[in-house]
Amino acid sequence: VSAGRFAQVIVGKHKRVKAALEACLAQAETSPPDDDAVLVVVDLEQLLRPASFQADFVKHLGQYAHGTRVWAFKAFDAWLVEVPGSDGRRRRVLWINGTGGMGKSVIAGKICKLHAETVVVASFFCKHSVDDRNDPRHCVRTLAWQLARRFPKVREELERMAREAEGSAFHEAVSGSTGATVEEVFGTLIGGPLRKVFG
Repeated sequence: VSAGRFAQVIVGKHKRVKAALEACLAQAETSPPDDDAVLVVVDLEQLLRPASFQADFVKHLGQYAHGTRVWAFKAFDAWLVEVPGSDGRRRRVLWINGTGGMGKSVIAGKICKLHAETVVVASFFCKHSVDDRNDPRHCVRTLAWQLARRFPKVREELERMAREAEGSAFHEAVSGSTGATVEEVFGTLIGGPLRKVFG
């Protein structure tokens, strides 16, 4: 790290961030000055503020009775390998719907567990009574954080965007007080980074 005069942006208090900053500062003290050097440490998790639903996830898995809801798992497996239709397109959504208490969350939880290392790269469990789990913008921020954890290149792109000036599309998307639409938040935090990384 080139050191000298640099701006320090520290968000959060994670030990990893603190250790990285201390290492940079130690090097700065022994390096020749460089007036153009800038150090920006980004705590992406703090910026995206992902929702936590681990307790509910564990609860849903605990409610699963072995051998039940096989129809749903077969439907999911068939959807994964579905051949495109005559128009060359595949169904992009598998929608399992039903009344309250039918077991949709249990099905979703089990699918996430079964495919966590393969095809399920991000998930979100809505809950109408919890503020950060009933807002579609928060859902998108949570999914973006999960994608960043799964794909290092996506994380690098989001961190690059986070270093942009206040008022940028990224900062508008992560701010809870702006009027950014769900579509804009999705395009900035998920669509754009995925296209850049995976084409």
